[in-house]
Amino acid sequence: MIKAFFTKHYEKIVLAGLLTVFISLLALQLALWNESEQIKVERLKTFVPPPPNYEKVKFDSSYNILAELKIHPKWNAPHSRDGEKEFTDLMTPYDMALCPYCEHIIPAAAFPKPNTLDSSKCPFCQKVLRAPLSSERNANIDTDGDGIPDKDETTLGLNPEDRTDGSSDADADGFTNYEEYIAKTKLNDPKSRPAYHEKFDIIEISKAKLPFTLKNVTFTDRKDVKSANVQFEIIVRRTTRGYRSKNEMLKLENSFQTLAGYFTIVEIIPGFRKRSNGIEENISSVKVKKVATNEIISLEIGKPAYELKEKVILRTGLTGFGRAERELYMNSKLEVGSLKTNKDAYEVVGIDQAKGSITLKYEKDGKSYTIEKKSMMQKTLDSVKRPPRPPRSRQNRNNNDNLR
Repeated sequence: MIKAFFTKHYEKIVLAGLLTVFISLLALQLALWNESEQIKVERLKTFVPPPPNYEKVKFDSSYNILAELKIHPKWNAPHSRDGEKEFTDLMTPYDMALCPYCEHIIPAAAFPKPNTLDSSKCPFCQKVLRAPLSSERNANIDTDGDGIPDKDETTLGLNPEDRTDGSSDADADGFTNYEEYIAKTKLNDPKSRPAYHEKFDIIEISKAKLPFTLKNVTFTDRKDVKSANVQFEIIVRRTTRGYRSKNEMLKLENSFQTLAGYFTIVEIIPGFRKRSNGIEENISSVKVKKVATNEIISLEIGKPAYELKEKVILRTGLTGFGRAERELYMNSKLEVGSLKTNKDAYEVVGIDQAKGSITLKYEKDGKSYTIEKKSMMQKTLDSVKRPPRPPRSRQNRNNNDNLR
């Protein structure tokens, strides 16, 4: 019966025996671990640290490796090999950028220098790269190239992509929107504008040629000027092919009619000299008075005669505003403007034919201003640095967006 019990429960009896052995070994291991911990504690209580066998040293900055590398680098600075434009020793990387077309990462040096009009090509897609703009310069970008930055055009109610609105005249005061922008006046107020003389320039300063010429003076008695015969060639009619003239023989105090009015001979001055070949030359002269103005004009034999007054052809330069050219003389009055824009009045107080300039006295402030062949406004515009246009790629994208 016992044999049958062992036969039936053989596996369970073996398993119980193994479990008993395992528990006994675990208990033994715990007892040994506890005993070893007690030994360590007892030893620590009696432990005396040995005396140091070295002297303490206070380290100074000479042992600071990072500081030392700045003063005495342990490797050479990166340098170009085989003429490479960009290079690195893997310790000092160079700047990289993103191509706006193929979106490859390329060296930043592949782009032109910032804030220039230069161009280059992407090393991957070979498309044209424009120079990048700094944030400050980009803020003053001028898309349409009319001279007014985009941000200011938006503030002024203009279109940043319309190149014609800079040359337009919103308030019809004679100044373009760009000129008023530079002058810091109001674009939509015709009374807020620069003075009109800032647009004036000189086309020509000349003296009108008189329509007659002194041809000769002959004397019956050189000591008696009343015996002199004065010969004039007088233009009687101008034609498309030239002019028609007549000759007249006149005496002292005689008057004659010309296309420029009536003239009277008031003085005859005899004059003779001998040339190097011994021949006598007649250099007599005549003075005539213009009846309308009492001006005395001196005439020489064979030489053209001119009015005393200098004639000035002045251009107002105003956009779609009144006559473009005015004919002026010394002391001439000039008035420009309208009730809408207010009028500016001037007087010619000086003419300098040699310099090609005139002086105008401005009635509003009583000051005198010199008007030359280049207007004051144009000189100002020439001195202004125009804002940059955006890179062409950006312009093309804007244009494509507009087409959509």
